[in-house]
Amino acid sequence: MHASYLIRDSGYPCQRYLMIPFLNTRTAEVRQRYVEDFSGVPDFSLYDIFNYLLLHRSDYDKRKLKAYKSAEDYRLFYDGHVQEMKVNYLKDDSSVCVFIGKVRPTQRAKTLTGKMTYQCWFVVEKTLGDVNAAYCECPGGADGACRHVAACFYELDAFEKKSVTDGPCQWKKRKREHDEPVEVERMKIIKPRRMEACVSSADHVVSSFDPRQMVDRPAEDEKIKQFASKLAQINPEARALEFLPHEPVDVVQMDYSEAIQDLTIPTKAKYFKDKYVCLIDNEEDIVEKFMATLSFSSDDVMLISKATQSQSSNNLWFTMRKRLITASNFQAIMNNEDPDLICSRIIGSESLSVKNKFQEMALDWGRRKESKARNLYQTAHGLKRNKCITETGLVVNPKYPCIGCSPDGVITCKCHESKVIEIKCPFSLRNKSAKPVLHMQTNSDGQIDFSSQYYCQVQGQMGIMEMRKCDLVFYTKHGIEHVEVSFDE
Repeated sequence: MHASYLIRDSGYPCQRYLMIPFLNTRTAEVRQRYVEDFSGVPDFSLYDIFNYLLLHRSDYDKRKLKAYKSAEDYRLFYDGHVQEMKVNYLKDDSSVCVFIGKVRPTQRAKTLTGKMTYQCWFVVEKTLGDVNAAYCECPGGADGACRHVAACFYELDAFEKKSVTDGPCQWKKRKREHDEPVEVERMKIIKPRRMEACVSSADHVVSSFDPRQMVDRPAEDEKIKQFASKLAQINPEARALEFLPHEPVDVVQMDYSEAIQDLTIPTKAKYFKDKYVCLIDNEEDIVEKFMATLSFSSDDVMLISKATQSQSSNNLWFTMRKRLITASNFQAIMNNEDPDLICSRIIGSESLSVKNKFQEMALDWGRRKESKARNLYQTAHGLKRNKCITETGLVVNPKYPCIGCSPDGVITCKCHESKVIEIKCPFSLRNKSAKPVLHMQTNSDGQIDFSSQYYCQVQGQMGIMEMRKCDLVFYTKHGIEHVEVSFDE
């Protein structure tokens, strides 16, 4: 079993890598880093458990989560098979902490290696409570989603923090409702007494010293980015890219930049000005004539959508959106908001760059969690219904060449018609349950309300893409909820 594990520390902009001594607890130096003092553990709930298991267990779906207490992993926790739980907080500036646990096997007295317990570990983010990685030494624990790891999750969820005046917050082994029988010679009859808490006075700080050779230490950030960029060129959908820092690949720009430049409205307007403006005296006639010449063929529509994939990570997406009235502005136009601000958005003078710290955090949250929300939706609703989500870029309609939209994907199904998917990750509501967030946008009939800030956007997307349905998905730290929206003619 490996004595250390390499994991990304996402608390740093450079996305450094930490070597954490997880399992080699035979030395006193390593043992003192793992303590039973749970006063500083992050908020961890059933939602975090379900989100992790949905992505890592093929047998978990929406139906099984409703009856999770009958699952084998929960029964392990309920019957007291978790024998030990400890935590390593690492450095104060680290964004993750490490938990180790020992779980008794169910079918035999000892493990295959002759031990009394299986040892497992998992890594949890201190701020969000998300599980980044997990491992168990049992035969099925290499993927980090075995029943022993899940039992430790439920054990951590069952831990209740005490107030400062109640004493130290320590994890203690729970009493089992039943135990196996033993021989009389092995029985110890003693007077029961209160178990004293053993609080370690050692400073729980991981030494910055790295004993490994240079070839075994984490690679430099620049080399990691180079590796990630090459991987993205080979397979842009590789799951490893979610954990590697990399710059947006410029392959799309190299292939399509010249063709896309000829399709932008500013280029078409310049061509029209050079050819026709000198022949027309009336300004209204100029506008009418230009709108009559503005058009996109079906091949142009396909080229624009393909060339602008990855959307905000693609420079061609920004180039093509200039002078287009996009669906994200429909609500502001319908509400007659500041015309100057709307015009600046349309002509491209106001970019998507952030203006304050809150907007920066909200934008980063939305970009990071959109793919996770898409994966959760696919896992919860697509396994048994043969649903597939295809990402798209900027979409324009030949009938209405001055408007466009950038949906988060198109859902295709073997037994139903295709529909749009739009994902919302509201940063200000990230700590709420997803269901109340959904109810804030729906009426008493469970349909999206006309006054919702997303109503005009999703209606515009369906109209531009000529589809009848749209799944509006809301993501928070506690899961996802969605509502199906019908096109309002």
